[in-house]
Amino acid sequence: LKTINIARDSENEEVSSFVEVDSPYRLSFDEVGDHKIVVRAFDKAGNWRDSIDNLYIIQEGKLMVTKEGINFWFVFIRWWLLVLILILLIGTVLLVMFLAQKYHIRIYKEKGKIMDKLKK
Repeated sequence: LKTINIARDSENEEVSSFVEVDSPYRLSFDEVGDHKIVVRAFDKAGNWRDSIDNLYIIQEGKLMVTKEGINFWFVFIRWWLLVLILILLIGTVLLVMFLAQKYHIRIYKEKGKIMDKLKK
């Protein structure tokens, strides 16, 4: 297993070396940020295969803005979902404003009719 802090080792990814671990292995990270995880598995014949994946560590209880979205406490909201929520919220506010305006126009017209009747 090899872990690489992408932000810190962006120029040279080969800084850290492989460490022999047994399966199942639990990762423990103290550093917040982007990490690359490289797992090299060997079979009994000595053949090996690498698997590489990226991992983004976030700090609990803190607002974190990432490329994928926003994380706060235990809630992670992807950007597309946040945009959709904002569009729905703005649409709801505009609809309420439109309906309120129509209501007030109708009330104003009714009051005008009443005032005209009273004047006659």
